[in-house]
Amino acid sequence: MWRHFRHFTFLSNIGNDYFGFGVEGAGSGNILKEPDMLKRLNEIEKMESDDKNHILYTIDGLIKSVKLKNIAALSS
Repeated sequence: MWRHFRHFTFLSNIGNDYFGFGVEGAGSGNILKEPDMLKRLNEIEKMESDDKNHILYTIDGLIKSVKLKNIAALSS
């Protein structure tokens, strides 16, 4: 479970568009602002471990790519 919490924690850093808290806000009521995002995370949680890990790995990579793109845009 904690391994997947690491992914969720990373996802929570996307911003306030989808998530209503930072790491310190875990367990403080309604975690997600958008029901569609909650639905997606619940669907991922139901998947077999390998599939779940592949999807979370892909999402982590996409998030990292967007963050690096944003950093590059700030420095140019």
